[in-house]
Amino acid sequence: MRTSNLLTAADLEGKARGSRVVAPRGTIVTPGAYDYAREHSIEITIDNDVCPDEVGQRVVSSILREYEATTGVRPSRNEAISIVEAVVKRALSFPFDDSK
Repeated sequence: MRTSNLLTAADLEGKARGSRVVAPRGTIVTPGAYDYAREHSIEITIDNDVCPDEVGQRVVSSILREYEATTGVRPSRNEAISIVEAVVKRALSFPFDDSK
């Protein structure tokens, strides 16, 4: 897994079926990562004992880097705000089991 605080399907590629990925608190797990994990029986756990510095800045940077790499377009400030808000809202709308 990369050191950013955005967990994507690409981060899970190559992980063994039935494996467990522990991400630090504050990590945003993309919808694609949840789908990939479910399809490959990979458990995603958020480690609440770990809180990396500057989580927000890392998440925003990761989202915008991925957007730019995918589209080839660098968004304006207002576009960047809209993109990040959309990704965070979508990620937060996915149910997860934090009872473990």
